[in-house]
Amino acid sequence: MNFHLAVAALCLGLASLSAHAAPIDITTSASTIDQLLRYSDEEPAPGAKNDLVVSVTDPLNAGVCRGGWISKSDAQYQEFFQILTAAKLSRARVRLIGDPSRRWTHSSDNFCYLHVVALL
Repeated sequence: MNFHLAVAALCLGLASLSAHAAPIDITTSASTIDQLLRYSDEEPAPGAKNDLVVSVTDPLNAGVCRGGWISKSDAQYQEFFQILTAAKLSRARVRLIGDPSRRWTHSSDNFCYLHVVALL
């Protein structure tokens, strides 16, 4: 994974912070990618079109955030997709920071909107 790409994605994620609830850590220092799902144009879940959803091993608090999500229409989607794919393939540890007030509504599990994605 290109270090500069990871830093750029981290900066993009931090720049996306808004007036929503304070972002929280989703992962622990031991977390890796458990599943990485990208929903297609066929919309298997109504409204989930083109969303990227990631679940992690060893989430910090699965009752609050089991993982994270981002929509393809978000500016940092492509960078997050690349980092998460590289992390999954290499089994690298990751750090995810997300907004628990912006839950992915297409699952009973808690997936928080991603602000920061980084390889450790």
